[in-house]
Amino acid sequence: INNKTIVLIIDEAQELKLPLLEAIRRILNFESDKKLLQLVLFPQEEFRAKLQDYRTRNFRRRIVDASTLDRMDVDTIGKMIDFRWRVASGNKQHPFTMSAIQKIYEYSNGLPSEACVVADNACNIAFINETKQITDDVVEAAIRDRFKNVGSLDNKPVPPQQAEVQPPAQNGGDGVGREQPL
Repeated sequence: INNKTIVLIIDEAQELKLPLLEAIRRILNFESDKKLLQLVLFPQEEFRAKLQDYRTRNFRRRIVDASTLDRMDVDTIGKMIDFRWRVASGNKQHPFTMSAIQKIYEYSNGLPSEACVVADNACNIAFINETKQITDDVVEAAIRDRFKNVGSLDNKPVPPQQAEVQPPAQNGGDGVGREQPL
């Protein structure tokens, strides 16, 4: 290892069971003249509840630095979409309307990862339907498609079919985007 620190990075750390957290804590106790292992966790919000469990008190004491990526407001979601679009498109203006960004924000509750998934899905639907502008109808179609395929966030009810734009699986696969009967 030659005077290098090993860093163990765990994504989705909220999935770690309490016995495994305790085992990791014990491994972190092994030290020589310097720290042998650094641990970086990337959990979702539910990890906070796990840390409040009495059985994790020793693990909590080992936490040196903690940071939280707060939920974004609608303006920040818009800036994130704009940044991602400009990087991907070679600095071109994004095709999302303000109402589409608002719809993405409302659905995602400000969670950046969920906002990105819905925005990406809306781009796919717009491409398949040969739509140049991404409106709230396109975003609603992306949300309906997401509900259908992976379920809802926070046990929200599935939104009713309101938009004329259809997800790819519902338009016959021809890319024309014909209106479907309700």
